[in-house]
Amino acid sequence: MTRGSRLGLYATIGVVVVLLSIVLIRFTGTQDWLSRIEGFKARKEEAKRLRKCMEEEMRRRHDALMAAYPWGYALFAVDERANLMPGAPRFVRSIGVDWGQARVVRIDEEAVSLVAPGIYYKDEACILIGKIVTLAKRPAAEASLCRLAGGNVTLRCLNDGVGTVFCIGISPK
Repeated sequence: MTRGSRLGLYATIGVVVVLLSIVLIRFTGTQDWLSRIEGFKARKEEAKRLRKCMEEEMRRRHDALMAAYPWGYALFAVDERANLMPGAPRFVRSIGVDWGQARVVRIDEEAVSLVAPGIYYKDEACILIGKIVTLAKRPAAEASLCRLAGGNVTLRCLNDGVGTVFCIGISPK
């Protein structure tokens, strides 16, 4: 291969790389990859803070929540971007939680509207598919969701800080 043909090959490869880069940038719609990476890092940090807040609420209020809901409870948190983060359930019976149907419909400074998760016990179910529950973002605000196995399923707001932490608790009649 002669020197001239090598230079032509390198020039062609360079042109192809530049053209592919331009096409890639045009189709992705952004030229600033670093800002996207920083955005992902910021979301990850927000999720960590929200999880930490939820865990602190569980440690601080476990005894009070078990007194209010003797059959147990499950915490979850909602951030300002309407992301829902489930916590580990603390039920004394074999009660299941279907987080797959839970979603935030609307969030503002005063309230959160959401579709609650499904709650299951043996062959009974408390499923509120499509039923939107709106709860004020202030501590102790409550809404009754349904009855399950002779108990009341209640949604309660615990705090509104980093995000809003909610509790789904089950108490006997």
